[in-house]
Amino acid sequence: MTIAAEAGQLQLNAMEPVIVLNILQSMRMLTRGMKVLREKCIDGIEADRERCRELLENSLVAVTALNPFIGYAKASQVAKQALTERRSIRDIVLSEKLMNEAQLAQAFSPDNLLGHEKRQ
Repeated sequence: MTIAAEAGQLQLNAMEPVIVLNILQSMRMLTRGMKVLREKCIDGIEADRERCRELLENSLVAVTALNPFIGYAKASQVAKQALTERRSIRDIVLSEKLMNEAQLAQAFSPDNLLGHEKRQ
């Protein structure tokens, strides 16, 4: 015991209760903060589906969804044309007759974009 006491192994940490108190107070503050954030900022938020669809179709990133349908080379050309002409991917694909409306709907479907749809 004497050797352990001399090595400091039996000393009590007098600050442990203060540390634990601060941790518990911080947890309570975070919990209350998350509750207020949810009540004041998150509850009631709804996605504007039409605006989301519009942003997706006007994004050049959307061209990657066309790769399995028209191939990388054509999809790349569509992206370049959309960028230079400031037109949507959908508009260019339809005007160039690379795909029809039904095929585009399938390509831009949430299941396809999320990788859940089986391709033939």
